[in-house]
Amino acid sequence: MTLHHGRVSEQIEEIATPVARPGVRGCLGRIALIIAGSVLGTILTVLLGLAILVPWRSENIELVVTDPGIRPDPNTDSAADSAPSMPTVELRTARSLVSATSTVWIGERLGERGFHGLAIPVPVAVAEDLRAERTETGLRLRDDDGFEILVPAAWWEPGR
Repeated sequence: MTLHHGRVSEQIEEIATPVARPGVRGCLGRIALIIAGSVLGTILTVLLGLAILVPWRSENIELVVTDPGIRPDPNTDSAADSAPSMPTVELRTARSLVSATSTVWIGERLGERGFHGLAIPVPVAVAEDLRAERTETGLRLRDDDGFEILVPAAWWEPGR
């Protein structure tokens, strides 16, 4: 209130009210947004995790087992039975977006049902040049850079 020559005049001050914004109003609406965001975030996290970790490509290569001159003793009655039987040797490589794993499977293929035998993990860098050679006592897995694993025949023979 102000006084002007004996008169009282009133000045009214206008208070600006904010313009209503479009969107969700109220407590329940905001809770629904939080729940919807949580569900969407969970779904996206699961999909991204699967895309990164689940193998996208896999490759199975059967390695040829070479025989560097090892022959069974001809003086035995059954020369074929004295040498260890050669297993199937398969290199399996699985790759995802962030990793790769290689495993050598040694044993017997059971058709479409699977594989019976031994699984040996090998470095992915070694897997590209890996060779399998027969030895007197089993199998040698090696590459040109010096990687070598000796696998005794008893590890893959039937019953293991």
